Amino acid sequence: PAAAQVIEQAAADITAAGTSGTITITGHTDNTGTTDYNLDLSKRRARTVADALRPHLPPTITMTVDGKGETQPIADNATDAGKAANRRVVVTLPE
Repeated sequence: PAAAQVIEQAAADITAAGTSGTITITGHTDNTGTTDYNLDLSKRRARTVADALRPHLPPTITMTVDGKGETQPIADNATDAGKAANRRVVVTLPE
């Protein structure tokens, strides 16, 4: 339920901003597991967010989905908090 609220709010913000064109949804992981597994997981994570966003967005918005695996950490994977921060999905709006 909490994730659904985040998705709905993100869609509302994207729509309210008057966004049109293509948004990019990029999944990321921590470094737990193999590189190949993490790349696949990050793509699945991004696809899940895209699938959840789609019904809430106007048809003028298209999406691309990508996964970066563990290659772009934003925090230290040596801590639980860092790993949690690295497990994320980033939505990038067109400029």
